[in-house]
Amino acid sequence: MDGTPRIHEDQIRERAYSLWEAEGCPDGCAERHWQQAERELQQGDNAGMAEARNASEAELQGGAQTSDAPGVAGRSRRSA
Repeated sequence: MDGTPRIHEDQIRERAYSLWEAEGCPDGCAERHWQQAERELQQGDNAGMAEARNASEAELQGGAQTSDAPGVAGRSRRSA
């Protein structure tokens, strides 16, 4: 084994989703968020993850609604 932590796809997906939310749910960034999430998890970047999680929580508490948010980071929202 090379010492690199083993990361599950679900962990990457959840982190990428958090990154997407923290950036205000922009369209067209799924690949960048996925790659960033993968890097952070591989490096064990707990500080970066906590910062983004706090930003997401603060945004949600500020009244942002994400109930129609996509299941995969970066997908377009449906317009009503």
